[in-house]
Amino acid sequence: MGRSGQLLVRVIEEELGLGREAYFITNTVKCRPPQNRPPRRDEIATCRPWLDEQLRVAAGAVVLAVGNVAGRAVFDYTGPLAHARGRLLSSARARGVVTYHPAAALRGGSSVVAMMREDLRVLRPLVVGA
Repeated sequence: MGRSGQLLVRVIEEELGLGREAYFITNTVKCRPPQNRPPRRDEIATCRPWLDEQLRVAAGAVVLAVGNVAGRAVFDYTGPLAHARGRLLSSARARGVVTYHPAAALRGGSSVVAMMREDLRVLRPLVVGA
């Protein structure tokens, strides 16, 4: 994990009290696109069966989707992330919250990290004591 992953792990621990062994992290696409660009629709579709199987195995667990690519893939919304974040979402695949990708927080600074923390607090009642 790089700086983004370290930030995500830290914020989850601080806001939800969960150690790294308590949750599973996966990606929407299972390989990094060239030049670390956002994945294209065809790449997401190619990897969809693996993501769907991971979500099926984790049925009943709450999902924190980080970034718009993951949020759209899991929760099926079409608008901007800013309109989807901060509230409990449900889809045929999962129930949970979408928040900013930690890489966006590293670029955007403390205000983006604060929004990530707010979003995680929406999950708190679903995971604390679970």
